[in-house]
Amino acid sequence: MILRVALLLAAASQAFALPTVVILSTGGTISGRHDPTRGAYLPAATAEELVVAVLRLKELAELRVDKIAAINGADMTVAIWIQLANRLQTLLAVPNIAGAIVTHGTNTIEETAYFLDLVVFTGKPMKLPH
Repeated sequence: MILRVALLLAAASQAFALPTVVILSTGGTISGRHDPTRGAYLPAATAEELVVAVLRLKELAELRVDKIAAINGADMTVAIWIQLANRLQTLLAVPNIAGAIVTHGTNTIEETAYFLDLVVFTGKPMKLPH
């Protein structure tokens, strides 16, 4: 009887398993903190800190965090785009990964989204929150 209940609970927990979502961080406005010595906002918050800042996010998905860069959005380069695209393509090919979120600065978010749309081939969602 106990074995039957344990198997039933295991099956139920798998049926209600949260999707796995990867968060790739590039820095930018979303991670910015004011640096009084420079008089500007600089990418400082880690992706892990951003995840913690969004209350209840871990109730919606199993999260994996991957740092790609820690730059201002205006400093985005083709080399970083290629690194980001390759990492997304690899991660989204993993069957149990449901999708990806890319944290990014506002200066070049449209260009990055357009580039990724052209070169990453997947049926899974990729989001660049703005």
